[in-house]
Amino acid sequence: SPKDVATIYKNNYWDKIEGDLIKNQSIALMLYDAIVNQGSGATRSMVKNALQEQKIPYDGIKASSINKANQKKFYKSIYNQRLQRYEGGQKEFREGWIKRLNDLSFVPTNRNKVIIISVSILVLVGVSFYLIQKSKK
Repeated sequence: SPKDVATIYKNNYWDKIEGDLIKNQSIALMLYDAIVNQGSGATRSMVKNALQEQKIPYDGIKASSINKANQKKFYKSIYNQRLQRYEGGQKEFREGWIKRLNDLSFVPTNRNKVIIISVSILVLVGVSFYLIQKSKK
């Protein structure tokens, strides 16, 4: 049933990458797609390499380690490693694999904070302008 499938994917893939604990969901999705499509061994190897590139000790696929990394560099490293594996893979599937990989994209974690701060500043400026205009009348 669909419920059983969802449970299998959550327990066997999402939970294995600690997807709920990874701060940047672009990275969580990239790793989830990797573990589903390239296997846990390949995903562990890619995470290990990406962390070691940033001098972060590897202790398995742990959100605590992944969250310490520069998120954009980590994402790019995983992307490049996956692309390299796909390019060396079965020719008849290569185009579809690479297309799916390219459908994923990095979104910075703090994007929402920037939007909230920007809107807050605009509101403050607007209110200030209104009060200044009102006081001149």
